[in-house]
Amino acid sequence: MMQVPEIAQWLGDLLPDKKLYIASLIYLDGEMYVRASVAMDAIIEIVTAHRQQSTGLIYIDTPSSVNLVPTSCKAKAQEIYT
Repeated sequence: MMQVPEIAQWLGDLLPDKKLYIASLIYLDGEMYVRASVAMDAIIEIVTAHRQQSTGLIYIDTPSSVNLVPTSCKAKAQEIYT
């Protein structure tokens, strides 16, 4: 949490002529997880605002995650893949 601005600045300036993909991967026990998640979200928000379109976000999904998908997306996926 103490170095969020410095980390965000470093990532934001890294490889300016290329697209930067940031993977949100973190796990710690208890309160440390909450603090690290908040820091990670802040870093991502700062970097994406700075780099705009040259940033991609990567998340790993798990069976315990819930993802809401609009009915229109489901219908379009069925149209494409059937």
